[in-house]
Amino acid sequence: MLTHAHRKNFDVAVLVAGDEDYVPLVEAVKREGQQLVLWFVEDGLSDSLRAAADHFWNIGEVLFVDRKDEPAFTALYG
Repeated sequence: MLTHAHRKNFDVAVLVAGDEDYVPLVEAVKREGQQLVLWFVEDGLSDSLRAAADHFWNIGEVLFVDRKDEPAFTALYG
């Protein structure tokens, strides 16, 4: 990710993580002038990683929702 940030291969990076071990990477990507969006699962996000990211989004709100009663689910899976 850092190499691609340095080469300007993207405008926005998406990191799926919650561990504070990624804070140095996030800060380095941002120093290269790129934005970083953090996708996380609610129980696994460190405060320092949340603070380092430009934006963050709890993907658990989408991934772990029971959608069996929604019309689109019923149309696809019966």
